Amino acid sequence: MTNILGADIKTTVKVSPEKSQVLLVALTIVLAITLIGSMLLLFLGQPEWWWFLIFSAVLLVCILLAWVQSQPDSDLHNAHPTSINFPDGTSLSTDTRGLRSPEILKGITRVINEAIDRNPLPIPEATLDSNYNPIPNSQESARAIVDSINTKTQQASNAILDCLGMTEEQATNLQEVTSTLPSGHPKCASD
Repeated sequence: MTNILGADIKTTVKVSPEKSQVLLVALTIVLAITLIGSMLLLFLGQPEWWWFLIFSAVLLVCILLAWVQSQPDSDLHNAHPTSINFPDGTSLSTDTRGLRSPEILKGITRVINEAIDRNPLPIPEATLDSNYNPIPNSQESARAIVDSINTKTQQASNAILDCLGMTEEQATNLQEVTSTLPSGHPKCASD
C-alpha cells in the first residue's frame, strides 16, 4: 500500500498453532461462528438467538480452561531439562514441565533423601571368607573397611547437599513439604 508520502507499509501475520494449541484454535473458530450466528439470528429477529449465545459462553469457558491448563506446557516445549550434577559425575535430570507435577517432585525428593539419609554401617566383628565364615582376628581390617565406606557415604551425602545448596535441616524440611503434596493421582503408583 502506498500513501501520500510514498512510503510502503507491508505486514505479514502468520498464525500456526502447535500441538495442543490446534484444538484451542479450532474451538475458537467454532466460537466465532456461533457468536456470528447468534448475532445474525438476533438481527433477523429470531427468538432462538440466545441458544447460540449460551453455547458460545459455555464454549468460551471450556476454551479458557483448556488454555490455562495447556499454556505452561506449550511455553516450555523447547526448554532445557533441569539438571543437578554431582561432583562424582552423577546427574539427575528432569523435564522442566515435570516440576509442576507433585508425583515428579516426590520422586526427585525421594531420590535426594535416599542419597542423603544414610545411616552408618554398624561396627563389624570380622570379615568373611568366600564361604561366608568369619575370619579369626580380622576385626580391625573389617572396621577399617566399614569406616572407609561410612566416610565415603558421608562425603557423598555432603557433596549432594553442597551441590543443592542445602543444609541437612533443609533436606529434612524438603521431605516434610513433599509429604504434604496431593496424592492419589492415578499415575502415582507409590501412593
